[in-house]
Amino acid sequence: MNFSQDPINPLENLKDKSKTKSISIYLVLILAILVFIIFLPFLKIDIGSQGCSMLRGTTDNVLVSSLVNGKVTFIKLKNNQLV
Repeated sequence: MNFSQDPINPLENLKDKSKTKSISIYLVLILAILVFIIFLPFLKIDIGSQGCSMLRGTTDNVLVSSLVNGKVTFIKLKNNQLV
């Protein structure tokens, strides 16, 4: 390895200068992650969804079938049942 013989900036000084900057970057990153984890339980987000639907009368017959080939053996559906 060929290092320059610069008397003002020897290799040891250059290592020390870059080491303190890199440690401070890691320290800031770790502190930011810790603050995020600490405040995570206090965050509240409302979740909701909307969908298109069609209201049908009770006299309309609705065909219930499975999406795959087979035979439907049991259907537990009633009118006005909560979903």
